[in-house]
Parts: sequence; C-alpha cells; structure tokens
Amino acid sequence: MEVNRAQEIYESPTLINVSYQGQPIFIQDIHPGENKATISPLTDVDDKQEVELDHLVEEGPTH
Repeated sequence: MEVNRAQEIYESPTLINVSYQGQPIFIQDIHPGENKATISPLTDVDDKQEVELDHLVEEGPTH
C-alpha cells in the first residue's frame, strides 16, 4: 500500500477494510519516513505491531 492511501485510510471517519497477512486490521498510526504503520487486529486493538506498508492490503467492499 502506498503511504498516501494509508494516510487517507487512517484519517477516514469510516472504517475501510484493510488486512495484514490475511487478517483484518486497524491502522493505529502511519510512519511515512519509514514506510511503516502501527497496526492492530480488529479483535484486539491493544495488540500493536509495526509493519511495512507494502504488506497492507485494502480489501474491496463485501456484498
């Protein structure tokens, strides 16, 4: 994922589906200079980890 899109998702007032290694995640923070983000699983927002933005995948809408 590109840093600009990650920033848009982070700042969005609505939940946008993003996954990391196939698991739905919440973006806690963006680190543009490092091309990384702090994320957590939707099931445990206190379980934070820092990952490369390239490993985040924006999921399409579910119908």
